[in-house]
Amino acid sequence: MRRNYAHCVLCVLIPFFLIAFSSCGHDVIKDGYVAETQGVEVCFYAGGAQTRTEIGDNGLSAFWTADDQLAVWACTSSGTYVLSNQIFNSYGLDGYHGYFTSSLSSEMPNWRYNYYSCYPVPESVSGSSAIFRLPSLQDGKVTSGADIMIATPVTHGPLETVPEVEDHGGLSLKMNRMMHQFRFQIPSTDTYLQGASITKIKLAFPVEVVGKVSLDYTDPSKPAALSEGSKDVTLDLSEPLTVQEQNYACVAFVPTKFTSGQSLGIKAYTTDKIVYMDPVNLRAKDCLAGHSTPVMLIIKSVSDYPYQLKFTVAANNLGEEVNAIRFEAPEGCRWTDSDSNVYTYRPGYKISAGETVVINREFEERSEKRGKRKV
Repeated sequence: MRRNYAHCVLCVLIPFFLIAFSSCGHDVIKDGYVAETQGVEVCFYAGGAQTRTEIGDNGLSAFWTADDQLAVWACTSSGTYVLSNQIFNSYGLDGYHGYFTSSLSSEMPNWRYNYYSCYPVPESVSGSSAIFRLPSLQDGKVTSGADIMIATPVTHGPLETVPEVEDHGGLSLKMNRMMHQFRFQIPSTDTYLQGASITKIKLAFPVEVVGKVSLDYTDPSKPAALSEGSKDVTLDLSEPLTVQEQNYACVAFVPTKFTSGQSLGIKAYTTDKIVYMDPVNLRAKDCLAGHSTPVMLIIKSVSDYPYQLKFTVAANNLGEEVNAIRFEAPEGCRWTDSDSNVYTYRPGYKISAGETVVINREFEERSEKRGKRKV
């Protein structure tokens, strides 16, 4: 904790319950520290527990993480921005709150300001539109910017000087979740997994639900606009999904009103099995911003992967550690889930000489449009 000079601190209190999702429980679908910098250190104070944007055990609550960043704007009544897309970094966690800091070139004038904020830091800003990238690859805990939030605007004075972070107080912001979530769970009556854990889930939505998202950072009541969208989302789960209570995998997507007859296709994977599931009837559901819908995953069958790539690394003559292996198929072929004849295996650890590697692969249905053979 810095004690060499006073901090100019913007204390933004976001109570935990304000960043929790609303549950659509009645509508169950069954089918730190930062290095010293020059300038005036400013900080805001936010709610959450040990982490954030990681879904808690109840599948609804989310918490602050040590690497979270937010953007803040401060605008005068005449329309002059004293802070504009100012990045605040997490630098300390204290019980149910997180502290975020940034460095300004000078103190703010003693005026009244309209304060705006959003999470995560947008990719770009045009006027009052903040542009985010809602990823098609998520981890089941809506981390890495998948949990997009816009603050309710607040009028307040300049940032206050506080000698110690513990003397928090001042401005309080309410953050509004702008995406919807499906909260997947395996029913306790399932008999297919036999103790195995699901590590990956592939979702095929009937309409585009992820991609480039545009939101008005000054008005959380305005809906999100989606462009460069995709219907397909993959959950590469940071925490495997098992048959037990309080075990969920979540996906975030743009609020969408589905139509009658539309369904969600789902296929999942364990470390050595493919798990086939019944499609989910979306029943013309209106998926609103800030809400979470529980979805039971009904497994209909489990099968082995149709083929494997199995090889042994006899020796390493590169003179450096190996962390990836590249496979190149003949021209005119393509690998599953790819339009390329090149596949790169990256296990996430160093591959040692003498190690035997097994890569499970599955077939895809032939695509007449692509007109290529599958590997």
